[in-house]
Amino acid sequence: RPEFALGYVDTTFAGSGALIFQGGYDATGAAPTGPGVLTGFTYSVTVAGNGLGFWSPALAVGDVIISNQDNPTLESQWTAVNNNVSLATPTIAGIASFPTDGGLSVSTGVVSLDTQTSNGTFGDASNSATLTIDTKGIVTASSQSAIAITASQVTDFCTEVAACATPSVNLSNSNLTQTGGQNRTYSLGNQTMRFTGNTGNPEDTIFSLDGTSGNNSINTGLQVPIRFLDGNINYVGLKSPAIVSTSYTLTLPTANGTVGQVLNTD
Repeated sequence: RPEFALGYVDTTFAGSGALIFQGGYDATGAAPTGPGVLTGFTYSVTVAGNGLGFWSPALAVGDVIISNQDNPTLESQWTAVNNNVSLATPTIAGIASFPTDGGLSVSTGVVSLDTQTSNGTFGDASNSATLTIDTKGIVTASSQSAIAITASQVTDFCTEVAACATPSVNLSNSNLTQTGGQNRTYSLGNQTMRFTGNTGNPEDTIFSLDGTSGNNSINTGLQVPIRFLDGNINYVGLKSPAIVSTSYTLTLPTANGTVGQVLNTD
């Protein structure tokens, strides 16, 4: 009978130094013991565990335990052969799996990132980049568009521009151009508007009102004069009367006048 043959082999080779394989062992249960467990009996761990506190450290799947004597009752009476390769952790090398739905590609044992269709360079000083990123942190789509930001899309844009322009605005050689058909009112409050430039050359134009049609006017208000300064000390001023009952124009003569002459209306 087979069981008799197995018993004969077990008892014959027990203690001879031979390993006598007895099958699998569920390490969540008690360790093999009793008169039937002989020297050389070998078990392969099929379920990890500590044998109800018998094994320290606990056995892992794939470990092999070998009895060093008949009827072993202590852990020291066993030889545990670890499988040497455990599951990998962030700090321990070991067995690991690589799910391809995470954006990985596995071929002939080599793990690599899948080829993406979003490669390239996007965004620069003139264009903004738009990126689509999945839950794995992979950029799945990308594009760029010309930068076009309206003032309403920028928080406190007008406030910040006004704050920057409050001390002074350097126009360099630029001109301020008034769009045709539109009127602008510039309120100075009680302050003075002053136009300065290179006064070293008397031919320089510091302030001019030019127009090919219509009239250029300055509302002098409460007899506010237009002053032509000499070194910011002495000046010549043109001042309107307190009440102007009718409109008139003072035209400068084309030639030098004589002493005692005055400007008169046209």
